Amino acid sequence: MFGPAIRGGTASVLGDPDQLQTHTYLPDIWEALAVLGSHPDAVGQVWHLPNDPVTRPTRALVDIVHRLAGRSGARLRGTPPWALRLAGPLNPGAR
Repeated sequence: MFGPAIRGGTASVLGDPDQLQTHTYLPDIWEALAVLGSHPDAVGQVWHLPNDPVTRPTRALVDIVHRLAGRSGARLRGTPPWALRLAGPLNPGAR
């Protein structure tokens, strides 16, 4: 979504762009997993890792990224459910 925002193009996202999501900054997760992986008391426990406290649809995140890139009127294309079902047997990530 970042490249299209910079170029003023259309962002493509998986699934329904209006579905609520909890977004996570991956370096925060990596750091937390590294700490947990080196701590002997972490084994067999449930841990909650950092997430954005605001649940928002992907469309709102795309709007924020476009606005920060100095673009107005973000364009967005979601992946229809039938396309995800069709890709599932061929692509483990789509499953």
